[in-house]
Amino acid sequence: MALLELRGAVKRFGRLTVLKDLSLSVEAGAIDGVIGPNGAGKSTLFNIVTGVYRPDAGEVAFDGARIDGLATYRIARRGIARTFQNLRLFGYLDAIENVLIGENSKLGASLADSLLHTPRERREEASARARALELLDFVGLPHESQGQFARNLPYGAQRRLEIARALASQPRLLLLDEPAAGMNPTEKDELARLIRAIRDRGTTVLLIEHDMGLVMRLCERITVLDYGEKIAAGSPASVRANPRVIEAYLGPAAS
Repeated sequence: MALLELRGAVKRFGRLTVLKDLSLSVEAGAIDGVIGPNGAGKSTLFNIVTGVYRPDAGEVAFDGARIDGLATYRIARRGIARTFQNLRLFGYLDAIENVLIGENSKLGASLADSLLHTPRERREEASARARALELLDFVGLPHESQGQFARNLPYGAQRRLEIARALASQPRLLLLDEPAAGMNPTEKDELARLIRAIRDRGTTVLLIEHDMGLVMRLCERITVLDYGEKIAAGSPASVRANPRVIEAYLGPAAS
């Protein structure tokens, strides 16, 4: 059964149609990819799934229930988290505090508990901190970096921190927007291992990525967009050999 489904999604900005009758499905437990040239509508797709934009037509369903039209925080609570093409960390908070912010939607202490610093609030805070440390270890952020301001971390570590923060909400679906951008080959190999480990922990992954080597070896199914239209979808091998994809994006060297 599909965990995420878009059915005929359309998004317009004035006279410009950014997504055109887009249908897409992601099976639970998959690592799927979305590729296409700049301006193809990939980030708009993520913004529709997460509630930043509402589709002008069509539907978005998560685990069988429609979510288009819901507020972003309600979609997050249903189990969808994301990272961004441009890092959006809290630079003057340390790594642990950034992850704790990601846990906020799962915390149950009331305002009164927080103001009075009740035993319930202290227990929840200790538990949240333990989960944050476990996630930082999981994404491979060294212990000596976990107390540093996010802005002072190396770029690759900041990327990992953003993934840890997204995982803190315990999502069922993780959307990664160009997670390998700016990484060197070693960091990309480590990222691929991390994404597989995330899936092995039970989280479905959908990623946008320009690094075709990473996409082709990591993703089980790939959807290709061009000017907001789906021009191909299928296995990496079928996408690589598709004439429309070669013409629009990959180029003759990929054939």
